[in-house]
Amino acid sequence: GADIIFSWTTSSAPVLTPINKRARVPLLIPAYDYRISQSGEYIFGTLIDYSSIPRDIVRFLQSRGAKRLALVLANDYWSMGFEAPFRHEAKLRGLDIVFSGTIDPKETETRSIVANLKKLNVDGILAPLYGPSLMSFIKRHRESRSESLINVGDGMFEEDIKTLGEAAEGVTATQVWLESPELAIKTQERFGDSVNPLQLGLIAHGYDCMKHLAGAAKALRASGRPVNRENLNLILKEFASMGYLGPMMLGAPPQRSGEQVVVVEQGKYRLANFTPPPKQI
Repeated sequence: GADIIFSWTTSSAPVLTPINKRARVPLLIPAYDYRISQSGEYIFGTLIDYSSIPRDIVRFLQSRGAKRLALVLANDYWSMGFEAPFRHEAKLRGLDIVFSGTIDPKETETRSIVANLKKLNVDGILAPLYGPSLMSFIKRHRESRSESLINVGDGMFEEDIKTLGEAAEGVTATQVWLESPELAIKTQERFGDSVNPLQLGLIAHGYDCMKHLAGAAKALRASGRPVNRENLNLILKEFASMGYLGPMMLGAPPQRSGEQVVVVEQGKYRLANFTPPPKQI
C-alpha cells in the first residue's frame, strides 16, 4: 500500500528500481547520476550529483599537482559510479590513469594494491571505499609512506576517522557541508547535542527530501487531487521547493554537485578550498 519509497543510498537502486517500476510506485533517492537519470518512469534522484563530484575530485587532485592518477573502487553500485565521469574528466585535462582496480568492500588486506600504486609512482588516488576495505587501504597506504593524495568520496565519516586515528590525517573526501546557525539551533533544541557542518549536512540531506515530499502532497490536496502513487509520480516531475541545501526539483539534474572537498586535520574534517585549474585544450 505504499505510495512512495525513500532510500538513502544509490547502492539500493539495482534492487529497488525494477521492483518500483513493476509496482508503479515512485522511488526517491537523494542522489543523482547518469544511471538513475536513465532508469525511466517512477525513479527520481536529487541533491547529490555523482555525475559531477568525480569531476570535482579530478580538478582538486590536479590543483594539488597530481598527474598520475589511480582508481581503487569497491565492488559496489555506489563506488563504481565514480569511474566513468572521473575517467572522462581526467582525459579532458590530459592526466594519466595508470592504475584501476576493484576490491570487495569486506576486503581486509590491500598490501598488493598499495605496492602497485607506489611502484607506478601514482600521485593522486580516488578510492571511494567503506567498511573494512577503507580501513585497510588507508592504513596500508600510510604504512608504505607514500605521498600520494587520496580522496575517498563520501564514504568516510567521523567514526571512521576516529578508528583510523593518525592514519586519517591528510585524507581528503567529498561531503555534504552545511553551515546553518538556524538548523544548528533547531537540532540542539530537539536533540540537545552540539553539531558541526558535516552533521548538519547529513541532517539537511534527509530533512529537505521529506519537506519536498510534504510540499508535493500539500500541493496535490490544494488542487483537489488525492495523494496516491500515480499523482505523486506526476507532480514530482514539476514540483519545486527550497531547502537548507538549496533548490530541489526532481524532474531535472541537481543545479550543483551538492558536496565539497574536505580534508582531515587533527582528527576532524575541514573545508579544503581550492581554485579549479583551467581546462586544458
